Amino acid sequence: MAVTTATTTNMVSPSKGSGNIIDTGTGTAHDTVESQEKQVLQQRLLKQQDGKRWLPTALIWEDESAHRLWWEANTLDEFYSIRDEVNLLKRWEQDIARQRPSGINRPLDVTKVVPLLNELEQNGKHVHYYTLDISRKALENVLAKLPASYKVVKYTGLWGTFDNLRAWCGNIQEPKWFLTLGSISGNDEFQIAINELKKLVWRSYNDVNDCWHRMIRNGLALSNKVLGHEWYRPEDWEVIGVCHRRSPTLTHRCVARATEWFIVNR
Repeated sequence: MAVTTATTTNMVSPSKGSGNIIDTGTGTAHDTVESQEKQVLQQRLLKQQDGKRWLPTALIWEDESAHRLWWEANTLDEFYSIRDEVNLLKRWEQDIARQRPSGINRPLDVTKVVPLLNELEQNGKHVHYYTLDISRKALENVLAKLPASYKVVKYTGLWGTFDNLRAWCGNIQEPKWFLTLGSISGNDEFQIAINELKKLVWRSYNDVNDCWHRMIRNGLALSNKVLGHEWYRPEDWEVIGVCHRRSPTLTHRCVARATEWFIVNR
């Protein structure tokens, strides 16, 4: 089992067992995240020149409503990515588990790797699994789903941002293994953008229940709270999906587009 030596605020040593949540921010992670979001929003929304503006992705996942919409989207037949990722891990879990040395730290996504963690447990590999989220409530829900019967696999929640994680992991001397299996990063450079893929991606993010567009609107509404004033009013905006072909890459973006002209005070 790997024991961390970081001096993070409110840190709980992994040696105390599984199920702990570590605040990887300064003070409280919530205050840190909200402060960072406000700073990014002010920079990207208010100080940006006229034209396109990019809102922080973390804003979309901020509250319980966002988490409910996320899980609703995951149950749709059209949303293939999570299902296929889980199937891939199930297919190769034994090979992956055999190649992983003991004493490794693994910050991963929980839903997709439970079969892999089970395989590591069965193989007696001493690993410490960390799951990261900006929502403490989401971490509590995730940790509650992990098996309490593990003997050699330990698990801990990390409460904070990607930047908090990077700084926190810098204090860990033991081997670390990072695995990202989501749609937040690393999904813009695949060279498989054939005609059928465009249709598949489009159906996945423009579903009949409008889950993803509702998530975007929920995040925009939360930005009012972060900034401290109401710049976003639902009736002034439409949320649409847009596919871009930038050879050889195909990307999908959710875009919030104003339905009328208005001025953003800088």
